[in-house]
Amino acid sequence: MSHERAHDAEVRSAEDAVAWLRELIDVEKRPEWPYQRFSLSPIRALLARIGHPERGLPAVHIAGSKGKGSTALMTEAILEACGRRTGTFTSPHLERWTERFRVAGREPQCRPRRSIHDERSVDRRQRDTVTAVGEVRKVLDPKVT
Repeated sequence: MSHERAHDAEVRSAEDAVAWLRELIDVEKRPEWPYQRFSLSPIRALLARIGHPERGLPAVHIAGSKGKGSTALMTEAILEACGRRTGTFTSPHLERWTERFRVAGREPQCRPRRSIHDERSVDRRQRDTVTAVGEVRKVLDPKVT
């Protein structure tokens, strides 16, 4: 899927949401990407729109070009040893998307669906994901309706 197609396509399913999110990976390597868009103003607008939740959360944000994953996991281990509960996000993943997320030092375990109740729950989560991605798109690109 080309950059333009995925970026402008309407998000109607979980698959559409994943395709749109994948288009956000490594955008700095794409010659056709509008580099003037690399600013914090869309993120600031999103945070303002949702009430600045980052201001109420104790967080460690690790940035740079090398060593972020190691630094994040070391910070996680130190905080856990001090009795703090942690949530860690790293990118990219090696084999599974769930590798990116850790809660209390552990990768979430995905369980297979077993009942119709679980399937309804998954459908609701997929709808919630599609809705959330749509909201983020509106903030990041005012042309999206």
